[in-house]
Amino acid sequence: MIFAEIFALILAITAIVILFLAFKGVASSKKEIETKRRQIDSKLYEVLVLREISEKIGYELNIDKILEIILASLNKLVPYTAAGFMLLRDKRNVLYRVTLLDRAGRELVNEMRDRMVTVLNGQTNKDFHPEDLEEAIDGNTLDGSISGKSSSFWITPLVINGRGLGVLAIASYKPGLYTGEEMTILGQILEQANKALSKLEALLKAEKGKLGALIFSLIDAIMMFDERQNLVVANPAAQKLLGLVPSDTTTIADVAQVLADRIDIRTKFEESVRGDRMVIYEDLVIKDRFFRMVVTPVKNDFGQVLGGVILFHDTTAGKELEKLREDFTTMMVHELRAPLTVVRGTADMFLADSNLAVRPEGRELLESMHGSADTMLSLVNDLLDVAKIDAGKFQVDKTEGNICDIVREKVLAFTPLAKSRGVTVSYETIKECPQFLFDKFRISQVINNLLSNAVKFTPTGGSVAVRVTPENDEAAVRVDITDTGEGMVPDRLKDLFSKFKQLGAKKEGGSGLGLVIAKGIVEAHGGQLLVSSQLGVGSTFTIILPVTS
Repeated sequence: MIFAEIFALILAITAIVILFLAFKGVASSKKEIETKRRQIDSKLYEVLVLREISEKIGYELNIDKILEIILASLNKLVPYTAAGFMLLRDKRNVLYRVTLLDRAGRELVNEMRDRMVTVLNGQTNKDFHPEDLEEAIDGNTLDGSISGKSSSFWITPLVINGRGLGVLAIASYKPGLYTGEEMTILGQILEQANKALSKLEALLKAEKGKLGALIFSLIDAIMMFDERQNLVVANPAAQKLLGLVPSDTTTIADVAQVLADRIDIRTKFEESVRGDRMVIYEDLVIKDRFFRMVVTPVKNDFGQVLGGVILFHDTTAGKELEKLREDFTTMMVHELRAPLTVVRGTADMFLADSNLAVRPEGRELLESMHGSADTMLSLVNDLLDVAKIDAGKFQVDKTEGNICDIVREKVLAFTPLAKSRGVTVSYETIKECPQFLFDKFRISQVINNLLSNAVKFTPTGGSVAVRVTPENDEAAVRVDITDTGEGMVPDRLKDLFSKFKQLGAKKEGGSGLGLVIAKGIVEAHGGQLLVSSQLGVGSTFTIILPVTS
């Protein structure tokens, strides 16, 4: 601890001085002994004050408290009527603290104030006036019957790292004071405190720099205010969100003005800081986005509240996802309700007419019921597949096979449908297609889905091209399915494999989960399912599977 080091050094020096004076004092006169006793008392005073500063301040950069410690024990060093300090808290706020040891009049206090303001203005190049001061007087009370200015006066500026922060002054009605060695001791105390505070300030500045870098890199908007509600820091996300241009005079009132029609943020801040608790406000809307606002008090190691932090966490994506989940549930209920209605209605008809089964219309009803059951089963299977993929439990049954045969079969199967829609399907493959391990049923399911989509979304006169080629020096095989459909904008591509957003975009029957499942199947093989698209030109879906034996 910086002050502890200073205290230990001074204590050692003082002990040496005491021993030296003790031996030398034997042969000295009473006057010399008394002078040396005063010197020792002064040194001990210096040690005690610095020790008290070390114990009560620690790593806290609290200049107010340091000056209060010095004032509280100053009468042990020099006599005075009034002693005080003036401290610059921020650009326009100055604390003026006065301790009255004896009865004093307002004229003396005002004299100290005016002389200290003059020195402070010279330090800071400001133009402070009495009305800018936050005055506090303790000790004896002011006596209106006493008039006159001081007969002895001592004043010194307070400087840290070359930066003027305030003024310390002592005044007395008695003349001839503040010229002896005591004032040298007081100056030394202030100098030692200045050095220690300068080191501490440099240390805290370095730590603040690290913390600032962390805060500025956060995606969430975050701001910190001190106990007087002045802005300490606001990261770029907060500045952008609230349209703030931080300055030395920015306070929470400026933020409250921005959010005046949405929330009383000042009250929330005070509720958190004064109540020493976290305050959370949900669903705050700013610029058409949802935010969770969290206000927490900031305390030092001694439990003293130093201010508070306000964090804005964007919950818009979560809100949108929740809505998509609700839409997903609604859509699934709708998709299952229709075939269930057919099955239930058909069953009711057969129960009502026992001869229906032998009539032609009865067979048609049974076929319709069978188709509805297939639809429901397909939906349920899709949901189960997605659930397994999400849980990381999706498994494939790999056997050795030829993927070119699978692709060729699917191309032949879709050719009649493509012709009926006026779409041309072409197929190109490598001469020697590799034999490797893959799940034939599942990969067939993927190609089936991709070809179905390609034919479905390609207009009359368009084409679908399927191509099988080696990849990565034949360490993998690549299947490209390219269509000349309407294509997609880049923002749409990122949603293709989202189960909820795909559902909202589906245009025809089915679960809308085909691409989600296809991607899960390919990745279960250790492969990739890629997509590229250009609006008005078409899309290409690419399957890349590792060739494993």
